[in-house]
Amino acid sequence: IGLVMALAFYMLSSFYLTFAVYLQSGLHETPLAAGLATLPFATGFFVASLVSSYVMRFLGVRALTLGFALQVLGFGVVMLAVADILPRGLEAGLVCAGLGFGTVMPSVIKAVIGSLDPQHAGLASGIMISTFQIGAALGVAIIGGVFYSALGNQQDLAAYAHAFVLALGCNVALLALGGLLSLWLPGER
Repeated sequence: IGLVMALAFYMLSSFYLTFAVYLQSGLHETPLAAGLATLPFATGFFVASLVSSYVMRFLGVRALTLGFALQVLGFGVVMLAVADILPRGLEAGLVCAGLGFGTVMPSVIKAVIGSLDPQHAGLASGIMISTFQIGAALGVAIIGGVFYSALGNQQDLAAYAHAFVLALGCNVALLALGGLLSLWLPGER
């Protein structure tokens, strides 16, 4: 269960690609401005990383569920902002998603490796990192493919926004799956 969660979680790597393309090609932002637009996500990730050990100590494996829920909520708000339904929600959505990302990252590693005998920790760590890399590659390939298929030959802002919302929706579905799987993990580890 932990490895499937890790795979679904790391398919989020496609977000960085599709968000950058949406910002630079759709909104015609400079690379610097596009990079700065991701700062709310990075800020949430940084803050959550600082407090994740306390959250994990308090919630145990349910920290995973919280982290996945924060990402689903945050990226849901980002989707609404890009779709112009909640136009002022982009930064808040990114912060919320970043908080979830920073909570899930150490929690998913602990869920997979935490209960193993120390003699198997190296093997499990290698499998975990490989799963992250496979998830990242699959995310960029599959969800990036969804983005570019939805975009087609269109080059206007509405097409980029639609393609990004659709691709991010795929990520949200995978994160929701990760959250559901986290409920099946046994209690405290």
